[in-house]
Amino acid sequence: MGLFTEAQANASKIEKITKVEVNGSFSSWKVQISGSDGEVLMHRIRTLDGDASISDIKSETIAHLTGSVNYSVPVTSPTVTVSEAFSSNVGDTLG
Repeated sequence: MGLFTEAQANASKIEKITKVEVNGSFSSWKVQISGSDGEVLMHRIRTLDGDASISDIKSETIAHLTGSVNYSVPVTSPTVTVSEAFSSNVGDTLG
């Protein structure tokens, strides 16, 4: 993957922003972007504080996209499905 131009970075869209805390202390921001190149990109920001504004996060992400090739495509998480089972047995004794 090559670097984004300023216009390409500006045209990219936020998909998700996660504030990461470890043991109650701020660690980083994790930003998932739908790149203007059609790829979904993941970026971790460790240079901002936990009270950073959305403008700060956007600026750091643009700087990252235009100045680095160290972003990565996120790992696809497993799909977890939960469904109720044996509902007709609710209230049955165990013995």
